[in-house]
Order: sequence, then C-alpha cells, then structure tokens
Amino acid sequence: MPASPHSPMASGEVQPYISPDAVHASLKRMAFGERQRGQGTPLDHLYLVERMIEARDAPAAETLREIAVARLLSRMIRRYLDGYCHTLNLPLSPRHSDLATATWDLGRLGTVGHAALKQWALLYYRYVRADLELDPPDICTLLSVDPRTVRRYQQAAIHRLTVALTKAEWRARRQARQRRLIAALPGETGARVIGRDGQIETAEAWLHAAPQKLLISGSLGVGKTRFARTLVERQIKDDAVDEVLWLDAPATTETIYLHLREHAALRGVRDFDLREHLLAWRMVIVIDDITALLHDVGALDMLLRDLEAAHVILIADRYVLIPSVTATLTLDPLPWVDTLALARHWWQPLQGDPAVSSTELEALAAASLGNPHALHLMINGYRHMVDETLNLVSTQPLYEQTMARLTDEARLLWHIMALTPHDGLSLDWLHHLWGSRADASLVDELLASHVITTKNGQVYLVDHARAWIAKDYERGGSARHLLDGLVGELDKPMLREDPGALWLAEHLLIERWLNLTEPRRMSWIDCAWRTGVQHNHWAVWLELLRDALAKDDEIIDFWIGRGVCARWLGHRGESEGALQQAIQVSGIAGGHDGFILQAEAEIELSVLWRLQGQYERALSLLERAGQQARRWRSSPLVERTLLERAQILVDHGSAETALGLLENTEASARRWLLEGEAWLQLNQPARCQTAALKALPLLEGNQSGLGKAYTLLARAAQAVGDRSLAHARYTQAVALLEQVGDHYSLARVYNNQALLWMDEKRDFQALELWERCENLHRRLGDRVALFAARHNLQLVRRRMTR
Repeated sequence: MPASPHSPMASGEVQPYISPDAVHASLKRMAFGERQRGQGTPLDHLYLVERMIEARDAPAAETLREIAVARLLSRMIRRYLDGYCHTLNLPLSPRHSDLATATWDLGRLGTVGHAALKQWALLYYRYVRADLELDPPDICTLLSVDPRTVRRYQQAAIHRLTVALTKAEWRARRQARQRRLIAALPGETGARVIGRDGQIETAEAWLHAAPQKLLISGSLGVGKTRFARTLVERQIKDDAVDEVLWLDAPATTETIYLHLREHAALRGVRDFDLREHLLAWRMVIVIDDITALLHDVGALDMLLRDLEAAHVILIADRYVLIPSVTATLTLDPLPWVDTLALARHWWQPLQGDPAVSSTELEALAAASLGNPHALHLMINGYRHMVDETLNLVSTQPLYEQTMARLTDEARLLWHIMALTPHDGLSLDWLHHLWGSRADASLVDELLASHVITTKNGQVYLVDHARAWIAKDYERGGSARHLLDGLVGELDKPMLREDPGALWLAEHLLIERWLNLTEPRRMSWIDCAWRTGVQHNHWAVWLELLRDALAKDDEIIDFWIGRGVCARWLGHRGESEGALQQAIQVSGIAGGHDGFILQAEAEIELSVLWRLQGQYERALSLLERAGQQARRWRSSPLVERTLLERAQILVDHGSAETALGLLENTEASARRWLLEGEAWLQLNQPARCQTAALKALPLLEGNQSGLGKAYTLLARAAQAVGDRSLAHARYTQAVALLEQVGDHYSLARVYNNQALLWMDEKRDFQALELWERCENLHRRLGDRVALFAARHNLQLVRRRMTR
C-alpha cells in the first residue's frame, strides 16, 4: 500500500527497513524518549504503522507515528510473552503490576529455565514497563541470568523481536496485496463455485507448473467468468501472483498492449520493455470474451507469444484453435446434483427466504438445464414472474445469442440434431440420413460453439441445446416450421424401409414434444414396429401400439405387434388376447393379405403356447398356419412354420427329427442356432460350435441373437471341459441379453451357467442363479423352463444340506 504523501517515506528521506538497530532505537524512543539525529526511525514507515494510523482516522502527524510504533511494539512483546506462558502452562504476567509484583513475576519466570520466555520478559519489563525503572542487570538477576551476559542477552531478545516484526510486516503486506488484487477482480469476493472442483484443481496444477496460455470455453451463461475469477483468487491467496490485469472484451490486441503500458507507468517504469516488465512481476492477464480478437487470430497468437512470461487466461463462448494456447478447459452445464446444490446456495442471498420447499428448488434446477446464469435469473425473479416468463428471461436470450453466432447451415444442422436420439449417433449415420447438411465443417462449428459434443465416436446434442429447440417449437417459434419440414422428409425413406429412417422414426414417435400428424404417426408405426421388435424394444412398441389401436382397432398388423411385445414382456393374457383378436379380424377381412396376416398371427400364438408347455395346441396351430402359407404361396411364413416346429422338437428332446426338418429350411441365423441346440442334445459339441459360428455373422446388430449364439458356444466349451472359456462366453451372453432385456434367453443362460457352478462344487453361486431363473420363468410364464429350474433347485438344496 502506498505511503502517505506527507510522510518522509513519500519523499525518499527514510525507507522502512527492519534491522535490530532500528528496533532498538524505536524501543528506546518508546521507553525513554530518546531520538536519533534525524526525525523518526525506519520503523515509522512500516505498513503495520500505516494501518494503525488509518484505523485511528487521524492525520499522519509525526507524533502519531511514534505512538503507533510504540503501540505496535508493545502489543507484539506482550502477545509473545503471553503466548509462551500459555504454551508452558504458566499464569500470565500481570498487566498493571507495581514494582513488588513485577519483581515477584520476574523471579517466577526465572525459575522456568526457558531462554525465549526470559528474553520476552526482559523486553517487556525493560521497555513496555519502563515506568517501573528496572535496569537490565536487575532484570537479569531476577530472571536467573548471569549478569556478565546482560548485553548479549538483550541483543538476543532484540533480535527475536526483529524477526517477529519482520514476519508480521511481511504477512501484513502480503495480505494487503491479496486484498488489493482480489478487489480488482470482477464479481463477488469469495464466490462459491459448485461442481467445478476437479477442473479448478487441474487448472491450478497447470498454472503452478509454468506460465500458461489457458483457454476456458463453454456455452453462454455456463459460468466461465466466475470460474476464472475463482481460479485467479486462489492463485492470489496462494501468493503465486504479484499483479492481475483483467480486461473485458477488448476490441483489438493494441488495446491490450496499451493497458500493459499503463500498468507499467503506474508502477514508475519509464523505459518500458514488455518482456522485462513481465519477468519482474508474476502477472496473470485475463481476457474475458475474446470474440472481437478472433477476427485476427494471427495477431492474437502474436500477442500470446509476447506474453510468454505471464499467465494468460482467455475466456470464449466457443472453442477456437490458437497455436500459442498451451491448455484448454471446456465447461459443460452442471449435472443435476450440482445444479440443485447451487440453487440452495443462491436462494438465501437472492431471496432472503429460508422457508423454500425442495420441490420449488428442484423445479428451478430442472428448468435451468444446468446453466448457472439461467438459474441465477430464475431465482432472482422467482417471486415476481410466472414460470413461462422466468423461462423466457433466463433461457431464451441464451438460445437467441447462440443462434446468432452460427451460420445458416450450422443452425439447420442444430435443428437436425434435435431430432436425433439422446444417446447420440455416429457421423456416418448423420451423413446417411442428411447428406451434405451434416458435413464435417458444420459439425466442427457446432462443436466449437458447444452445441454438440462427442464421445466414443458418437455425436451428441447437449441437453440445453435440445431443450432450447423443444421450447421454441412448443411456443410456435421459428423451430416449428423448420422441424416440421425436416420430419416430412422422412416419409419417403420410411416407405423404403431405410434402416436409418426406421431407427430415427422410433425415437421421434417416443418424443412427445413433436407435433406429428395422426396419419404420419400411424404410417410410421406401421413401417417401423417390426424392426423395433427385432431389436427387442418390446416395452416401447407395446406402448406405441396400444395408443395406435386405441385410435383404430381394425389394423391387424398392430394387434400382431402388440401380442408379440406383450408375450416377450411376460404379459401372457394381453398377448393371447391381442393375437386372438388379430386372427379374428384378419379372418373377417379375408383375401390374400388378410389370410397371410392370419397365418402370421397363428404362428406368433403358437410360440406363446409353446413357451407355456402346450405343445399339442402349438403344433395344431402351426399346421393350420402352414396350410394357409402354402395356399397363398408365402415362402417366408412356410419357412417360419418349419423353424417353429423344429424348436418344439428340440424342446421335446427329438434332436435327430429336428435336424431332419431343418435340412429343408434356408440358411439363416435361426436355423444355425436351432441346429446348435440339437447337436448339443446329441452330445456333439464340435458340431454345435460350428453351427453357432455360422450364426454369428448373420446376427450383426441383433444383440439378443448374439447372446444366444454365445450361450451355445459356452455350452459347447462346457461339454468339452473348457471351463474358463465357458465362463467367458457366458459372461458375454449375459452382458448382451441384460442390455436388451431378453429375459427369456437370459433365464436359460443362468440355468446353464448354474450347472457349470455345480460341476465346480460352487453350490451357493448355483443356488443364486437358479433362484433368479425360477423368478424369471414364473414371471414370464415359461413353464417348460420353470419346471427344469425347480428340479435343479431341489438338487442343489439337497446337496447343500448333506
């Protein structure tokens, strides 16, 4: 802190230098009124003295400085004397003692035998209590110090006081510098940053290592300035910074050079050399919002090279590649837990009402989408605005500003990405669906603006960017017309059964915020439900088909799909009812299409009866379906009836008959899986392995089928005694089947793996798996497998009780 202009320090007469001689002179002046030849002592101009004068709110007169130095030294001596007494568990020396009491106290302290304690006592009774007129020899005698060492003892005491005063002065100056630097930072002092601890620690480690050029980027309102302020404040408190220069949105690099010259001039530098100036000061330069500087990235890069000796923190709303930048941090929106914690932290200072419900805070946290700026605005206006207005004032400006910074092509791609699934998609799929409108340059523009992100090769639209589009669509903004047009473009590829369009349509049918027309919704469901069932999305399609049938219950296809989905989810009654309805409605419809659909419904119903152990009913229904299929020349359905009959034969244990039947079918994944089961029954694991390996290439993308194939490979390895390979294959199968929710196949995997545990005498693991099997089979209505699981449970329980 600069000295008063009226003090000798300001004119250069005396510099504040702490030495034992200066301390001794000040002590003598304090105690006995002795002065040096000049006016005052160097201690008169300590920062500690300046603070004491300011605290008294009085003019900086010379006598006032003498009083301040005296008080400073007196308080320090007394504080250290009391501190040593406290440390040594001794009573404190009396403050207002007479000569007799002081003599007694010195004698008491002399019996302790602690040099530092005696030295502080000497200073106290010699200079602070000079009114007692005790001479150094008398004090030393009372303190049990050899009178011949009085001078040396007093020098040691003054040296100890000099060291203590030096530390206090350094600490006070350090704290003053910290306060000055922190006060120069924008925003709230000591502001709490929630959810960024890991990134702050990473940035601190970089800044401690060497001068860095750190780029902090993130979407609007995500808290970049607050993060940078907290980071710099921590550097200041760690005494790692001498000076801070914070610049808000400079127009050109020349503006920054001018600020650096002004900084040097304020510190008395006449011949300014940028490199020397930065080497002389540990400086942090923060450039908040580099948007204007990005018009000339070359000039910005040259500036960063010139500032190589300083830490430079660049804050940007979008990521930009600058060669001289040595480290980058991207701030994402806060996770839900941290957003809620931030809402609790801000509520009291912004609203002053501690009686706020968790429901209110959770609603605000959810509406802010992890954006601290939006959350701050919402809390600030919570008592004055309705929900819709809160959303508009907090998130709409962020959306509009982000849109304004993008090219027209990038804005279109943003709207395209709003139609994609939440779990992302690959760039290949983007190009497949949207062609040149998803070029890499446009993807890079959205990545740089933090609208999308990437992970494991997938491209994701970030949550707040998706929500902004959805809100604008619901309000009837510009997004509605644009998205409706993009949705309409999917009609033709849907009719062609394009895999990408079918997959995207499934997602859009689930999304409730899109205003799909009823004819389009029904058409898409008709085109996509079979693909969805093949990918084991039974729960999704059961709900969609229920809704569709509630609007039109004459669509036979939808009854079949509903029956299939309900069957695999274990809703046996609903499944049978839906399939019976399909058979009835298709029979009434008649004609080629009607009877073909009737045959398909009969095959699906036969599967349900087979799983329930009703083999005769299932075979009878298959026979009827086969006749219909042959009559109307439907080769796929004829093939399907043969495969289902072969499955019943395998379940019955008639493996040879099943193999003979399979010879009349086309090569397919289902055929090879059935052959693998049959060969296992005939105790030929090598042929089972061959069949499973033939099925694998045909099952790409079908996780349920892959799980069944790995199950066969595990059973084949188990049959030949390769237990480690069997466990590995079972693990692969379980992971795949659990992911898609194929509980029928999963229960059968558990059953076979439990047999392997039994062979290895690991009964507890086997018992656990068979209990899972029993629960799954009972819930799904798979009576055949349920009987086998209960039989195995009895066996393992008997063995465990022996």
